[in-house]
Order: sequence, then C-alpha cells, then structure tokens
Amino acid sequence: MRASQTYRPAWKVFCRPEQGVGVKLIKGILLGIVVLSMSQVIAKADDDAATEIRLLKAKLKKLEQRIDAQIQKAAETREN
Repeated sequence: MRASQTYRPAWKVFCRPEQGVGVKLIKGILLGIVVLSMSQVIAKADDDAATEIRLLKAKLKKLEQRIDAQIQKAAETREN
C-alpha cells in the first residue's frame, strides 16, 4: 500500500455514504444473487457426490451378488 493511500474497510468501500439508497439497494441485491448462486453450485456438487455414492453402492451390491453366485456354484461343483 502506498503512503498516500489510507486503509478503508471493505464495507466502507461497498457502502459509501455519498451513494444513494438505490445504489446501495442494487449492490445488496447483486451480492445476494451471487451468494445464492454460489450456494446452488455447492448444493449441486453435493448432489453429484450423493448420486455417485448411490451408483457405487449399487455397483458394489451387484458385485457382491456375483461373488455369492460364484461361491455357490463352486460349492455345488465340489459336492458333485
């Protein structure tokens, strides 16, 4: 930071007193939209992970059934 610049908190930059109420309202709405969009992106990522977990569990169940069938078949061949 240069010596001529002074530190100003982000909220003071975002909501300067010389701005009208309309500008502050628009900025607030835009900020809300950005936050809402980000939460939807995060929720979608969570949904994708949950879907992937469900698919992997289904695959695992099929593999377990296949192994059980092979074990049963091997046991039947040993008996004969």
